[in-house]
Amino acid sequence: MKRLMYRFLAFFVAFIAVFPACPGQATFQWAPLDTTPAFVERHLSPPAAFADTAAIAAYLQKALNELHADAFLEASADSLVYRDSSCTAYLHLGPRYEWLELGRGDVEEALLDAAGFRERLYHGRPFRYDQLRKLQERLLGYLENHGYPFAAVWLDSIETAAGQARAQLKVARGPLILMKALEVEGDARVSPVYLRNYLGIQEGAPYDQSKVLRIRNRIRELPFLQLSQDPLVDFLGGQATVRLLLDKKRASRFDFVIGVLPQSAAGRQENNRSLLVTGTFNGELQNQFGLGERIYAEFEQLRPQTQQLELQFNYPYVLGLPFGAG
Repeated sequence: MKRLMYRFLAFFVAFIAVFPACPGQATFQWAPLDTTPAFVERHLSPPAAFADTAAIAAYLQKALNELHADAFLEASADSLVYRDSSCTAYLHLGPRYEWLELGRGDVEEALLDAAGFRERLYHGRPFRYDQLRKLQERLLGYLENHGYPFAAVWLDSIETAAGQARAQLKVARGPLILMKALEVEGDARVSPVYLRNYLGIQEGAPYDQSKVLRIRNRIRELPFLQLSQDPLVDFLGGQATVRLLLDKKRASRFDFVIGVLPQSAAGRQENNRSLLVTGTFNGELQNQFGLGERIYAEFEQLRPQTQQLELQFNYPYVLGLPFGAG
């Protein structure tokens, strides 16, 4: 399969090198060598005209990529004829490839199950680049989230003949990487215990790429912290250190309204009056002790002898445990 790709790349480079720039519109047509004009019309019908030769080159690349994705792995423009403002490309299509076998190789059963690998999908079925790419991405994603950020996945023992393909899956896990610590820089005051629990990154746990990628969004959800730059990860000696540049963000607030109303003193003469102080107050304190805590208070007095007081307190990850009090 590599030879097929090299063949197309060599043609594409040659096309750019020898195909002269067209000053106006250019026309293009396919000349099929091993398929029918009906197939070309159905699958590859080009536009009536192109703005220039660069547009033709882009169309050629797109058309051949689509044929490869549709399992015509040998598809190529074998030669190119240019006359005035017209271009003819001679198409070699080749057979539509099917999977004869995609073997498990030495990949563990549990890893294949986690990636959703089913051997029957790679036997007697059309060869799909996107299907194979997604399988490789799922394998890599699982490994990267379970302690192996330097894993590699590839195909080995590749054989192609008579429109059939056979290969073996290969996986190299690389070294196991464990989380070492979270290092925080900046003017934010926050407990490392709170931060580890909130981000789900615990010292000694296998490295998890998905949690690192979620850090920015998780920090953005906090009203009292902000990231000054993307998280940095240092790998050294089988351990990963996540470095965060955190700055504090104003989150605490106080609002109050005070008023004065005259009132008649109970049991006093009508001309003997006193003043009633009325008002509302609410305040919210966020992360004042660096523990991610929230304290809320609301007080209201609008009528004589009528007062309302509401207090709320939330303390996440009590004693470093994965639950809070509130």
